[in-house]
Amino acid sequence: MRYPKLVRCAKTPVHVTIAAEEINAFGERETILDGDFLCNWQDKSQVKYTSKDTAVTVSGSAYIDGDIQPAAGNLTGGTVTIFGEQRSIYAVSKCRNPDGTVNYTRIDVL
Repeated sequence: MRYPKLVRCAKTPVHVTIAAEEINAFGERETILDGDFLCNWQDKSQVKYTSKDTAVTVSGSAYIDGDIQPAAGNLTGGTVTIFGEQRSIYAVSKCRNPDGTVNYTRIDVL
């Protein structure tokens, strides 16, 4: 059975760099993904109140069609460059179809 693509009109260019979870012999994390993709970008901003002052957190989500790194199961850590601004990756989700194939990849950034 063929499932519909849930990410359409992905026209925003994004550069994704993801590092491996393991540390190599030099004490560094190796880069497992460094590539350019087209995504559907959704901005989100939050105002968090603290006892001392107000902090505004700007975040967003990049929705990329398909599996951006099929060889790796879990993707954690790295950066996303979008609109000329580099942001840290908070979470990566591989959203799957009922048969187990990846429909789209969602990257949440701070």
